Amino acid sequence: MIYLVKAEGTNLYKIGYTAGKAEDRIKTMQTGCPHKLSIIEEVNGSQEKERWLHKTFSKNRKQGEWFEFNEETLEKVCDKMLTTRLRPNEISTEEWRDMYERFVREYDSTDGTMESFIYLAILEIMCGNNDTAIQRLMEFKTLVFGGTRMTCVPKLIERIWNTEKGENK
Repeated sequence: MIYLVKAEGTNLYKIGYTAGKAEDRIKTMQTGCPHKLSIIEEVNGSQEKERWLHKTFSKNRKQGEWFEFNEETLEKVCDKMLTTRLRPNEISTEEWRDMYERFVREYDSTDGTMESFIYLAILEIMCGNNDTAIQRLMEFKTLVFGGTRMTCVPKLIERIWNTEKGENK
């Protein structure tokens, strides 16, 4: 489990890893810390992912695993925690799908959202959910084309278009 903890009343945050529960780790850290600690974000992940996050935000490092973030950088840290690419053996296909679904539905980022619809469709195919995959691609088509038909449509888009019309069952 990768967690992001804030020392209340400061701009200091700890990016850490624990094999157990983040809450238990925070209780242990709280004993030696004069500031109240609160969990900002926690995601599944490995020590390798923790090291990657430390390296990515090394310019903000204050001491050890503690970093200083402004609001803008804090948002980037949370985004990286949620969307970091992991090795295939670290997360199941279903967990990937759930992660992208959460990203698509919770964040209003048009560029990332459109790309994520494609990833979601691929993950649905990998899970054997072909109808859901087509639904994701139809959502993507609506975002990209605004529901209008293009004069030059690739075969995959043509299939999606026909499925929407009920011609390709």
